[in-house]
Amino acid sequence: DIDVVNVAGIPRTWRTFSGGGASSEVTRDYSGGADVATLLSGPAEYEDIELVRSFEPDVDPAWLDKVKKGVGRSWFTVTKQSTDQNWNKVGKPVTYPNCLLIGVKETDTDASSSDPGEITLTFATPGPA
Repeated sequence: DIDVVNVAGIPRTWRTFSGGGASSEVTRDYSGGADVATLLSGPAEYEDIELVRSFEPDVDPAWLDKVKKGVGRSWFTVTKQSTDQNWNKVGKPVTYPNCLLIGVKETDTDASSSDPGEITLTFATPGPA
């Protein structure tokens, strides 16, 4: 499977998606000296989502300037859709609504390298819909 990742309002797809995993704090309560704990859990919390792709100078500067100004105050929907080798959708997409943009990293520059520059966006997420 190949995942296609999009951010609503930003052109093109993203090469890598990391994060979004869920975890919960747990307390083990041995009330009354019990041998087996009662498990008390807190709410689920989700890891930040980080997206990376190559920078394209003919497309990216226009939206990137706007997005940089919205760090810490702009919300986006991130969608991840699995596809087969022919780009046909497989299953339902995973949608992360109301993701707060918390980081933008522009390309590093190295004139002696043939590697493409990369853009990284980082989002805090309340979790998938």
